[in-house]
Amino acid sequence: MVESIGKLLFATPLTIFKCEPEDLSKLDRINMISYIQQNSNKNKSPRQTASDLYKLSTFRKLYDVIMKQCEIHIKGLEYEYDKLDMVSMWGNYLTPGKYHPEHTHPNSFITGVFYLLSSGRTHIEFSDPRAQAGVLVPRKTKETELNSTIIACPCTEGSGYIFPSWLQHTVKTTPKDRISISWNIILRGEYGQPNSLQNAHI
Repeated sequence: MVESIGKLLFATPLTIFKCEPEDLSKLDRINMISYIQQNSNKNKSPRQTASDLYKLSTFRKLYDVIMKQCEIHIKGLEYEYDKLDMVSMWGNYLTPGKYHPEHTHPNSFITGVFYLLSSGRTHIEFSDPRAQAGVLVPRKTKETELNSTIIACPCTEGSGYIFPSWLQHTVKTTPKDRISISWNIILRGEYGQPNSLQNAHI
């Protein structure tokens, strides 16, 4: 009998988490939404706040949740590091008819987004990072995570996603106001193997 074993090669890690009321109360969310609405740049699309929200007391509870979830995410990847450092955290305010174009987050290692206010009908879409994956695309009997070049995840209030900063993503046109918080994190420690001429301390 022929024995067959399936494996996933070069998988892209994605962590999904959800905040319960005991983690983040309704009042906490209302205060964060109010801050973002009042302090986002009205001359940009999408409207965004400054990137230092992690320093403000209004966002402290969410910051603590995010850092804990990012530690869990990194632990699962088996990386060695000294500490996780949040380098930026900002609010996004999309009004009806607006969208986030496809982008990545340079100068960071892991990135995340948390949804404070959403219509429930909007999705964040992640694009396959493998350029070669689109060379030949057979017809599909069923859409799965293994044969798709775009994976859409719902922008659900109270939920967040953590993913590699290099992963391209976008949010399509929103039918109602959508408010989210994004962040970037760096791993502090040693990069590369010792004496490889490609190692660095960050």
